[in-house]
Amino acid sequence: MPTNPHLQDLKSPDPNETSSIDRYANLITRDCSEALKTYQKLNNFLYRGLHAPTNAFKSFPVEAREPKDTSLELHKDFNLLMRETGFKATRDNSIFCTSVRADTTQYGSAYLIFPFNGFEFSWSTHYADLTMELFGTSRNIDAVIKSVYELLEPMDYTQNAVTELTDALSNGEEEDGETLPLALQSIDFKQTFYDLFVRFYRELNAYGNLPEITTLEKVATALQQIETSNWHQGAVGVIQDNLPDLMRAANVIHDPEEAKTFMQLIGMTTRGFYEAIEAGHEISILGEYYAFRAERFEPALREILLTGMND
Repeated sequence: MPTNPHLQDLKSPDPNETSSIDRYANLITRDCSEALKTYQKLNNFLYRGLHAPTNAFKSFPVEAREPKDTSLELHKDFNLLMRETGFKATRDNSIFCTSVRADTTQYGSAYLIFPFNGFEFSWSTHYADLTMELFGTSRNIDAVIKSVYELLEPMDYTQNAVTELTDALSNGEEEDGETLPLALQSIDFKQTFYDLFVRFYRELNAYGNLPEITTLEKVATALQQIETSNWHQGAVGVIQDNLPDLMRAANVIHDPEEAKTFMQLIGMTTRGFYEAIEAGHEISILGEYYAFRAERFEPALREILLTGMND
């Protein structure tokens, strides 16, 4: 564990103190009632794996923390995106916690974490562990964004379908431009295009209410309203008019509004502390906190703070 200048040992200076557990429980109840209320509802704690010089301490996250398992470039870029989009608990000023104790042991001994009232937090509703599931072996934020926006691949398929179908329509027309060969007449081009956009719409919608969805709804509605007799020409016009908006998300890098869309896509939020603990996802905590070695103190603290309160 890097030297933390904020670490304060909670060991009592009173040599006659026979048990510190009641004192610890009182400190938690007094200073950490907001988090404790959620712990009690879920009958669970937050944990953090670390190497500490003492079994019980008060501390504050180390500022300008550097990553162990993520490239420094990616780490800095992602924190920049977080700040641009209004997150206070970023990955370089917070501690990482989880409600799954077993997930912390690879980082050291499991400690119970009790953030002080007024703490800030952030987490992803889509990824339990950003480092393992999102960042992977990516060296920079561009690579991460590209991997996330692979969900936009259906739009590439749509573009190809537009070209292929319009070429087929164009090549199959008679000289008057109205009659199609029987093989082409049997294809419901209107439904084909509409299905492509609906599929793409549903994929984006699964990631939340994004700005792009308004454009998709507009396109889908426009496709439905085109007269069947002139549908292929109308469809090409609708797609060409809206394609820049539909593909705009692929260029998300550092523009504040586009960065916000990217954060929505990966489920980053500052809401739902209860849900984050219930899901067992990694949570970034910013603020002063108490930490107690789980192996030594969890049974007693669970009895006093959770079991006792829920009886």
